[in-house]
Parts: sequence; C-alpha cells; structure tokens
Amino acid sequence: ASANAGYVFTGWAGDVADSSNPLTIVMAENQSIEAVFEPDQRDPDQDGLTTYEEIAIHETDPDNADSDGDGFNDGIEIASSTLPRDAASFPQERLVNVTFAEDLTEASLELTGLVVGRVYHVAGTVDGESFFRFSDSDFTATAAEMVIAQPVDVLFRSRLLLKLEAGPSLPEP
Repeated sequence: ASANAGYVFTGWAGDVADSSNPLTIVMAENQSIEAVFEPDQRDPDQDGLTTYEEIAIHETDPDNADSDGDGFNDGIEIASSTLPRDAASFPQERLVNVTFAEDLTEASLELTGLVVGRVYHVAGTVDGESFFRFSDSDFTATAAEMVIAQPVDVLFRSRLLLKLEAGPSLPEP
C-alpha cells in the first residue's frame, strides 16, 4: 500500500487486521481487505502545521518552516491569515514584546514566529519612519520563540520603536 502525499499507511482492515506492508495473504477463500490511510500528523519542520495540513490544505513545504522565505514561519502566517506561499504577504502584527531593564539601558525582546536557523537583526527608530540597524544585533534563531537582550541609549528610550528583520545586517559604508 502506498500513501498519497500528506497521508500515512496505518494498516489493513476487513478480513485481515495487520499493519505489515507489504502484506502476503493466501487466497483459500474470498476475502475483503482494504488499506487504511490517515492524515500525516508529523511536523518535521516544527512550524506548527502537520505534514497533512502543509501538503493537502496549504500547499506548503512540510520540510521548510518558511515556504516563501519571508522570515515568518508557515504556521504563524496561517494563524495570521496571511499567505505562506507569497513572500509579499506576511503578518503585520507586532512580533516583538519589549521590556526595559530598570536602568533603561537594555531592552529584552520577546520574539515569536522565528524560523530556526535563520539570521535576524534588530532595527529601531526614534521618529517612526527611518529605521536604523543596531550594531552587533545579528543572531541566528535557535528556537521559534526566543528572548534576546539589546543595549539601548537611555536618551531615546521614550521614543524608541523596535522591529525584527530577517537576514544579516548590511556592512557599514
């Protein structure tokens, strides 16, 4: 028995109850046997979507947590009602929760929806328009959810907005 993509073979039903595959039977009399398949519930890329959901429903890659390479894993995009196969469609909600140290010189960023193995960096703005990249803020995600510390200048703290960007920072000109 061969399962279609997104399904797994779980056994035989009918006159033979067995999970051997292939199954050898002796036809001494009429027998009715059917192969049983179920949706594949594994999640090899750990994006929160099962192999069945990725293949049969969303048409994404079950072995790639970020099928469109936009920096948001497929599970986050589905939960946010964006398109996991379109790099121009990605969640707009805030992915960074920030808390400041008591002396206001360091921000702790609670990050969600990261793609393990992808490089990210932290960017900030004090005017809400021109974002700058923090130096030495590049990091490689080791989990889908992480907390990282970012030094900040206390003078800008009240006007500082932070965001997370995928990809390494560009070298300074």
